Amino acid sequence: MSVAQIVTILGSIPLFSMRTFLPAFLAAIFLTYPEYFPGMGDIAPASEGAFITRDWVLIVLGILSILEIIGDKSADIRNLVKNAEIYLKPLIFLVINLSL
Repeated sequence: MSVAQIVTILGSIPLFSMRTFLPAFLAAIFLTYPEYFPGMGDIAPASEGAFITRDWVLIVLGILSILEIIGDKSADIRNLVKNAEIYLKPLIFLVINLSL
């Protein structure tokens, strides 16, 4: 299974396809710690120092995922996320597909 397949699978699940940061966060977790998830053992480990597996990227994506989920209940956060996701969604998809 490749990184592009993981992103495609996550994007096809309705819960994740409506979100920007949650699929990126899960893909980063899968790539950083594949040994903890069943069926992910065939994934080649990310290269040393890969962008998506750095701790600060995981933390930022986790925080943004939480804000995205909370944004469903808060109009201010929802507007902030909607304005940002226009630019961030394609950027995150590109970064993941380029295996940075």
